[in-house]
Amino acid sequence: NAGGVPASVQRTLPKQGSQELCLKFLSKVGCRGKDGLGKCFSKLRVHFRPSSLSQEAKELIVQRWGGLAAEFTDLWQQGIPV
Repeated sequence: NAGGVPASVQRTLPKQGSQELCLKFLSKVGCRGKDGLGKCFSKLRVHFRPSSLSQEAKELIVQRWGGLAAEFTDLWQQGIPV
């Protein structure tokens, strides 16, 4: 599984073409990516703003990276604090 993301969460991730969304990109920690060009370091993942996120994906972002970055907090629609 890409980046240690559980398969149950991976199945819920939005895609651009064949690439999955980079969850770390949406987090408070962020994903610095490759060469400062805004691309994910992984060829399997991509940085973009999704229209929505699964509850499982949001919980994983909180657990691993401390929550969503300020610019993505509107993706949070459930009662778990950002």
